[in-house]
Amino acid sequence: MHRYSPTDVHAASLRSAPHEDINLITLLCEATADGLELLRQDGTWLPIRSLPGQIIVDSSDMLQQLTNERLKSTTHRVVNPANRRERRFPMPFFVHPRAEVDLTPLPGCIAKTGGQKFPNITAGAYLQQRLREIGLAI
Repeated sequence: MHRYSPTDVHAASLRSAPHEDINLITLLCEATADGLELLRQDGTWLPIRSLPGQIIVDSSDMLQQLTNERLKSTTHRVVNPANRRERRFPMPFFVHPRAEVDLTPLPGCIAKTGGQKFPNITAGAYLQQRLREIGLAI
């Protein structure tokens, strides 16, 4: 039986494909190695150095919904290390509001963005909708 190990992957492959997180914010606490990259507005990727004691805060889809896209969801990916034996252990903490919390875009954000871009919805309904979209809920 063949087992996955970091030496089995192609150097150009990704550990995690580009994506945004569904929740409100993500706290990424002190990853053990580099590899995280954030998508810049110009379409290039910004490598994030992994530092001791570091906490990275990503805005996620629910916050983008609530702020009517004033705060956009952070697109990120994780690339493989140059040293194919290096291990990376991140500690993500996904912050979700309670299911009954209203994620209808805030009036002040709507006024500053030229009209409501997202529907009125609760956090619970939003989560279920997104999980269905990615095939994780029925």
